[in-house]
Amino acid sequence: MATILTYTLPPLLLRDVEAPARIAPVVDDARTTIVGNSRQFPRPLHPRLIEVRCFENDFAALYFEEWVPTYIGMRYAVAVGQPDPPDGHRAWEGGYHLDSIGPDSSIERELATQLGDEVACD
Repeated sequence: MATILTYTLPPLLLRDVEAPARIAPVVDDARTTIVGNSRQFPRPLHPRLIEVRCFENDFAALYFEEWVPTYIGMRYAVAVGQPDPPDGHRAWEGGYHLDSIGPDSSIERELATQLGDEVACD
């Protein structure tokens, strides 16, 4: 019973922030990439969207909390890609199992040098 609860309850209880209309269709695709790159197996991973940022080069960064049983401590993931790539497929890159995603974190320094200026996610 406990195993069933760790797989079924978190997705029901952990709610994503509302994604901008242009980004909403790709949230599950980015989430699938994060789960696919997880090193938590066999424990379930429940990524919860907490922020979306868009950049002038038509890339978006989707920030997730990584919820893993025993649900003590928090890790983060960032999926970066083009919401509307010209070739029709999505290839998400990013960072997984991160301790921090704050302004001074390594992932933020990397994004700042690669993605340029932030713009509205219209």
